[in-house]
Amino acid sequence: IARADVLVATVRATVQADGARGLYSGLSLQVLQNSGKVGIRFFVYQGLQGLGSDKRAKTAAGFMAGAIEAFLWITPCERLKILRIKHAGQPLPAVLSAARSEGLAGLWAGATPTVLRNGGTVGF
Repeated sequence: IARADVLVATVRATVQADGARGLYSGLSLQVLQNSGKVGIRFFVYQGLQGLGSDKRAKTAAGFMAGAIEAFLWITPCERLKILRIKHAGQPLPAVLSAARSEGLAGLWAGATPTVLRNGGTVGF
């Protein structure tokens, strides 16, 4: 089956099950996640541009901006997204369950690979 066929079938099934609004389910969370991470990245990068103007300094500033963005925003958002899926789309039970079982630090599970990946992606 071609990818386009799968996409069309998925859109049809979603519209039949939930109407056209179903195509936008979860959009507000995605917009929140993207706006937060981009805001952090640009704020940090702008602050670090004073390190120098050569390519090495810009790369270091990009890496650090990406790493900070990943630690402060991406890791907890991705963890909440996973928990939300696990709890059938219910965000509040997902957060409460994670808080009870893992504490607040549980939101940063998997932070190291996320920080390294994002720092490298933004920095280079």
